[in-house]
Amino acid sequence: MNVGVIGAGWVATDRHLPALKRAKNANIVAVFDRNSDRAGVAARKYGAREFHASVDGLLDQQIDAVVICTPPQAHFELITQSLEAGKHVLVEKPFTLIGADGEKVAALAAAANLIVAPSHNFLYANSTRRAKQLIESGRAGAVISASGVQLSSWNRRLPTWYDDLPGGLFFDEAPHLLYLMREFVGELDVATAWRDLRNAPNGQPVERTEAQLVGERGDATLSMITGAPLSEWYVTLVCEKKILIIDLFRDIMIDLPAETAHNRKDVLGVSLRTSMQHWVGTFSSGLRVLRGKGDYGHGLLVSQFIDAVEGAVEPPTTAEDGTRVVQLMESILEKAE
Repeated sequence: MNVGVIGAGWVATDRHLPALKRAKNANIVAVFDRNSDRAGVAARKYGAREFHASVDGLLDQQIDAVVICTPPQAHFELITQSLEAGKHVLVEKPFTLIGADGEKVAALAAAANLIVAPSHNFLYANSTRRAKQLIESGRAGAVISASGVQLSSWNRRLPTWYDDLPGGLFFDEAPHLLYLMREFVGELDVATAWRDLRNAPNGQPVERTEAQLVGERGDATLSMITGAPLSEWYVTLVCEKKILIIDLFRDIMIDLPAETAHNRKDVLGVSLRTSMQHWVGTFSSGLRVLRGKGDYGHGLLVSQFIDAVEGAVEPPTTAEDGTRVVQLMESILEKAE
């Protein structure tokens, strides 16, 4: 399948282009970036035949699908332009800046019989798939509640454009936690939300967002702190028989069984089990990184998107999924005010 990539920044060159390069049934035809030098570097590195400094030039090529890796402010226009050119679309999150635009995209794609899939990559990460297997097999029992915790440091790599988003960095990073919790407890609605921005004693800005959500199959809690000294992202699933902790950055899952009496043996057993799983998982995750496969689910996401375009499987995600996540963020921001 012939694919064009729109945008040649970090997420394209570190995630999507390597995944497309590894895919057996994908051919990278062209790369676009407003910076033609950057487009040329990416094209040469990943074997694209051409690079372009205009989107129209890329869309005029004989390609079946595009992967949009631009800042979110451009998503709606680029998705629409690509659909009107008859191309299937895989697009980075957040899907659009407002939910109403997501609904327009979904309607346009349905009318054109084209696939539009938001890049909700952590759904396909090794850790998430392991958690789903335990739940679907019945070994963990049904999910009672889900909580997403995100700590982000200002010192980590951050996009230059996040200040222009609704809610700032929240709008760029919250989708990961929201689509994961939505996967495990069903469709979500926001019950309450709270946001605060203040300075820490050292003068560093600290931004907090808290939200309580109600799901079809359980409740969910979102907690985000930007301005923490360390960046960590976790989703914890409280199930009937186990507690499952998904460590997103390390792509490992900790599986904690039910206790018997909460005595010292139980407490120490949890510590031992957690430590062993952490180190074994970190070692396995490290090997995947060394082999070039530590991609946080992007490889499987891209492969399933390509297979869906060819009619072999269902799309990995839908326009409705991306739209619903944007609507949840809109609701959190509205209720927080």
